[in-house]
Amino acid sequence: MSLQESSCKSSGSSTAKNGLQEEQNIVDMLNGSLSMRHDIATLLQGAIDTHNVSNATLEKNGKIKSDFHVCGVGSSHKKTKEKQFQQVARHNVSLVIEDIPALAQIGDILKAMCEKDADGQLKKLSTQNYSQAELDNLTTLLETNKRAIFERFLQGKDVAKPELLSVSVFDATNTRKQLFFVKMIDAIEFFMSGKVSIRPKGTVIDFGNGFTFQRKGGDGGKPSANQCQFKIVPTFLRAIKDKVVVDF
Repeated sequence: MSLQESSCKSSGSSTAKNGLQEEQNIVDMLNGSLSMRHDIATLLQGAIDTHNVSNATLEKNGKIKSDFHVCGVGSSHKKTKEKQFQQVARHNVSLVIEDIPALAQIGDILKAMCEKDADGQLKKLSTQNYSQAELDNLTTLLETNKRAIFERFLQGKDVAKPELLSVSVFDATNTRKQLFFVKMIDAIEFFMSGKVSIRPKGTVIDFGNGFTFQRKGGDGGKPSANQCQFKIVPTFLRAIKDKVVVDF
């Protein structure tokens, strides 16, 4: 798994480029297909009137989690390749703790994992740096608060949260092969079924089912490299039963 993560780190970033153009392409596709909009409205039954098949529009506010709107709700969109990791959020650890105060008691451990100290060092999550009891407390606390983590960093803080998570899947030639939509609440429940653990190298916290937390790194050593990063493997969401799938 760590090898996969390593290989996907740069390629995932590369795939995500031109994401805004892909979102516009999806909006155009949706507006050209009443049947697709009808299928999405049906998927959202209970959340909206199933007759709401209104046109799709691009979201121009880059600070919120919805990338476009369709059938009256927002969709957070991910452009990816098979089994690639894609970032869903990155922040200073202090902001994560501010938003989820229950994590304050492990704040120092998370900061030491992500933020280099005065000597340029990081502290891995290992028994060389912490007692087993401290590591167990870390995973237990994250397990207890994982719903709050998923909701905050998949949906954002805005009142109008995305009710859909959509994924464009590209092949090795950068050709879109599939587009699928799942309800955000189903995506959150999918991640909830995983279990929190620490990867063997001590640099990644794994929530299961492809949701991870780690130091961002890179950025040529800029301060932003010390931020934490939440990532998912979007194609794993295909395991969700209720979805709308379009193959190309």
